[in-house]
Amino acid sequence: MTAPGLVDFPAPSALTSGRPWRTLTATIVAVSVTTAAAAIASTPMHLQMQVPLWGGWSAGALTAVAAAAIGAAIAMHAHAHVFAATTHRAWTPRLDAIAAAAAYALISGLGVALAFILLHALAGHSPVSLLQATVVAASSISLVSVAVSRSAPRNGTIHGVGVLMTLIAMGSLTAIATTPDPLWWQLHFSRLGTFRVFSGFVFNGTLVATGLLIVVFSIRVRRELERLREQSRLRTARAPRLMSILVAAVGVHMSLVGLIPVNVQEFWHDRAATGMTLSFAALLGTTPWLLRGLPSRMFRATAWVSGILFVGAFVFGFGLINLAAFEIVAFGLMFTWIGVFAGCVDRDRDGAAAAAVSAQTPRTTGTSALPVERRPSAHGGRRPPRATLASLRRRGASGGSVARPAPSARRSRSSAAVRPPRHLRNSTGARRPQPRLR
Repeated sequence: MTAPGLVDFPAPSALTSGRPWRTLTATIVAVSVTTAAAAIASTPMHLQMQVPLWGGWSAGALTAVAAAAIGAAIAMHAHAHVFAATTHRAWTPRLDAIAAAAAYALISGLGVALAFILLHALAGHSPVSLLQATVVAASSISLVSVAVSRSAPRNGTIHGVGVLMTLIAMGSLTAIATTPDPLWWQLHFSRLGTFRVFSGFVFNGTLVATGLLIVVFSIRVRRELERLREQSRLRTARAPRLMSILVAAVGVHMSLVGLIPVNVQEFWHDRAATGMTLSFAALLGTTPWLLRGLPSRMFRATAWVSGILFVGAFVFGFGLINLAAFEIVAFGLMFTWIGVFAGCVDRDRDGAAAAAVSAQTPRTTGTSALPVERRPSAHGGRRPPRATLASLRRRGASGGSVARPAPSARRSRSSAAVRPPRHLRNSTGARRPQPRLR
């Protein structure tokens, strides 16, 4: 039985069977937009116009907003069948589709913004011509359209973890590239969110969005573990609920870290960070008990992650590394562990689906789609040995000709019953030789 409010989501293969025409359509549209924008910007009236690549309502900001809208639209279109096929009780697949659209919107916008920030720095923070800005903007939107159209139809659990890692990496890199304090790394990552400028808003907003998406991901974790429990692949009955609660706790505390900057309320900011650390430690500590039945690499990964975290905390305690370096290691290990968990879940799902398909598909022989009934033989179900050329020669074949094997007893009896007429037989009962006509 499935828990109330939870449904069985289609297998990843139903969504990952990407259609080539989707990518081709996105490419054609992107190239057309690029060509049209470049043609409009290259008119004599616009050739002399200068626009900034970044800063305020620049070409980069407008392109980032457009890329975010396009990424959300493509991701929602890739999951449109979820809204059309599910009933009103199947709310979790719809929530997954909405979360995927929001994640792709943020990744697309942050990726384009980061590209324009780097180009603006390479251009010496000086404006460029409208034609150059238009070509860069149209090319960025083209790349976003193709990338999202290729990635959005996938729905594996490991793919969802990759989307979360990409989002937090994009947000952190954008905040690092635009922070007014180049020495932030000497303190901690929370330093990036203390400024009331673009970098601070991006960093805090990324933490809040990633935390909320992890909460949505925890619902999927419970659904997948419920499926494994029904298939008797998971031994602990309480594993789905407890694991989803711990994963959701990690997401809630991460969102609180972004909502409460360290310069606003240091006490609650530190409590939220501590809660996130303790929730992940509880995940690691309860894995050998809760996830019994999963592949052994899950437990090897848990041991390695726990050991590296312990060594990192020991080194940080002696002051050999600062808090920023320890936070990078901790975040990387946390998402690595979640990725290994998602890979184990997807592997069990694919194995169960393949076993179900092979059990329902009958065995075929040759080109026939129906099972072939085998006749019993006198050799105990085995094929009789085939007569080779050497064995046939040993039986008396002359002149290199191949002699036929001796007939069986049944065939001899049946042939003996049909004898030639009396006037054609001699005294021994054999056939009398006939005179040859000259």
